[in-house]
Amino acid sequence: MSECKNCCKEFKYQWCLQRHLDRKMPCRKYVPNNPVPIPNNPVHIQKNQIHIPNSPVSIPKNPTSCRYCLQEFSTKTNHNKHVKICKEKDDAVRSLEIQLDISYNKPEINICRFCKKSFPHKTNHTRHIKTCKAKQEYRETLEAKLKENQTKQQHITNNTINNNILLNVSAETLKKFGKENTDHITNEYLRRVIGRLGVTLPKVVSTVAKQIYFDKNKPENQTVQITNVRSQWAKVSDGSNYELQPLGEAVSGVRNKVTDLYVERQCDYFDYFMKVNCRIDKLDNLNNQNYLARTLEDKEDQKNASKLKSEIDREVKSSMYNINKKNQITISA
Repeated sequence: MSECKNCCKEFKYQWCLQRHLDRKMPCRKYVPNNPVPIPNNPVHIQKNQIHIPNSPVSIPKNPTSCRYCLQEFSTKTNHNKHVKICKEKDDAVRSLEIQLDISYNKPEINICRFCKKSFPHKTNHTRHIKTCKAKQEYRETLEAKLKENQTKQQHITNNTINNNILLNVSAETLKKFGKENTDHITNEYLRRVIGRLGVTLPKVVSTVAKQIYFDKNKPENQTVQITNVRSQWAKVSDGSNYELQPLGEAVSGVRNKVTDLYVERQCDYFDYFMKVNCRIDKLDNLNNQNYLARTLEDKEDQKNASKLKSEIDREVKSSMYNINKKNQITISA
């Protein structure tokens, strides 16, 4: 037998002792009958002995449970590692349960929590879960319940928006779509918006449209609502209530309202709008391109007008949708 002179550990062969001595981390020197205290710890360790004082030691508990399978972990690090590979995270049924706030009872090992069948091996249980009919029926029930809840919530949101708009109108009667009051839109404002360098005509139209339809001091002008840019419909006022109108027609109505306002003011105050008359004429020509084009120049003009009209409509639709969405968030908050 060979013994290390430093730590007193014994080895059967000399080469084992030599390998022990050649380690990068040298062994610790052993001092007999001399306890080595661990700083800031009431537990003292001696060779071949663990001594725990009589005074109780409190061990802090900080369990973190997985929101998918409810398994608990003592540290946040272990919890985060588990969540990345948790099988319940990508399960459609478990996702529906979380959305519907349905309690989850952790199943017993190798027992299907849907049909309660038991299996001798984990592989058999895993294979069964993929085709379990009880699970599929349960999933369909949850999907129907979630859809029902979403429909109810949408009705509540829409009613809240409509009631808020109608209450803001107060004594003023809600205008009919297309008959909005524009007396608050000054010539100075119109010339300043369209005369800004670098501001495109689509942006000019959407900016003036917001001033017409969403001025807080003119609630009677809130005659159009675009609550879904993917929908084919918008809500427009008939003078007392809101009715559905094709989204394209509603957006065109907003564009024409701004264009007509510029043209009317230009006719009344031609000299005042002198510096921006060419841009106003460009807006006015958008709806005058329905003639039969015979020359390449006419065809190019029609093509450019159609492109500009599409860009304006897209900007107006996006701008008015964002305002409606912002108002909706404010109301529900």
